[in-house]
This record gives sequence, C-alpha cells and structure tokens, in this order.
Amino acid sequence: MRRKLLHIALFFSLLGIISLSAQQADNIPVRTPEEEAAKQTEMLQRLLPSLTPEQKQQIYIINLKYARERKQYPGRSAAINRMKRKDSEYKLILTTEQYELLQTKCSEQLPDSCPSRPQNSQ
Repeated sequence: MRRKLLHIALFFSLLGIISLSAQQADNIPVRTPEEEAAKQTEMLQRLLPSLTPEQKQQIYIINLKYARERKQYPGRSAAINRMKRKDSEYKLILTTEQYELLQTKCSEQLPDSCPSRPQNSQ
C-alpha cells in the first residue's frame, strides 16, 4: 500500500513538473520577422554605436531577410548556414574597424552566436 501511494505521489509530481515546463514554453513571445529584424538591428546598434543611418538600414534589410528565411527553414543546420551568410553580408556593409569590434564584442557577450569567431583549439 505504501509503495502504491509513493508511485501515485511520484506520478503527480512528474505531471506537475511537465505542466510547469509547458507553461514556461508558452510564455516565450513569438515575434514577426519584422519585429525580430528590428530587435537584432537595435542590438547591433548598441554594440556598434558608430553605425551610420545607411548602414543601419542595410543591416535591418539583412536581418529581415534572414528572419523571414528562419520562419521558412527552421532547424540547426539551416541556422548555422544562415548565420554564416548573414555574417558575410555584415562584413560587406561594415568597415573593417566596425567588423572587428563586432567580432570582439560578440565573442565576449554572445559567444554562441558568433559564426566567424576564432575557434578554441583543444
């Protein structure tokens, strides 16, 4: 009897944990590609305050293009490919100094989001 009560208590505990996890996943805001592009552009503007208005507009267009593509092609391998292509497009718009500063700040603040950062050899 004791064992049966223990199993029932364990079952309800696991059910509660699963329910809480599902609720937390529901709280993640779903952004439109336009909202996502604007947020990414603002973040880049904070990292690189020297962006010109023209550069900012070009960066927004790039971000929007890849945000829309992300909705069409989710998945890890597609995401890695997108990050690399997006980074190469950033490189065409930014000055050498801006790009180097972006790579430095990116590797410090967002290490998992920097496709062209130097890899640590182990």
